[in-house]
Amino acid sequence: MRFTFNKLIYLIWGAFFLYWFLAALFNQAKTEQKEAIAHRLLYLTLLGLAIALIAFDPEIYGPLLWRFIQDSLVVRVIGLVILVFGLGFAVWARIHLGRYWSARITLVQGHQLIQTGPYRLVRNPIYFGALAAVFGTALIIGEIRALLALILVLAAFLLKISQEEKWLRERFGPEFIEYQKKVKALIPFIF
Repeated sequence: MRFTFNKLIYLIWGAFFLYWFLAALFNQAKTEQKEAIAHRLLYLTLLGLAIALIAFDPEIYGPLLWRFIQDSLVVRVIGLVILVFGLGFAVWARIHLGRYWSARITLVQGHQLIQTGPYRLVRNPIYFGALAAVFGTALIIGEIRALLALILVLAAFLLKISQEEKWLRERFGPEFIEYQKKVKALIPFIF
């Protein structure tokens, strides 16, 4: 079996999703509020389309196979570094969030506003890390379909962030508003 960067992408993302799934199994905090099913379905649809653009047989994508960046070993290695950094950052944030993490938008009993660790750099570090990882993946693939996947992931995360932050403002009031003033939402120091 010949090594390729695409196989490495699948291996890295597969290990990440396996960890994410196993971590979710052991996180059973009692919830007070959960996101609406329609909101969740829209979010999952956007992510599903992004995954399909990256993971499925590229022969069906026609002009989406056009390159947006020159294919080179340097670009692929930079993409790989960004991919690994992004997933590592997301895992750090997930571990730091602990029992307050949930796959769905959720407020748990006794919910605390976390502002330490990766949360002092960006309010939504899991989304930042995942977005960085998709950007790295897009660099490795180098085709328009991967940029489209990045846009879909960004749209999904912005949708989810708007709902999460609305609930956090309602729950924590001035404390969260002050946090919003100090720390950017999705990209550290930028946005």
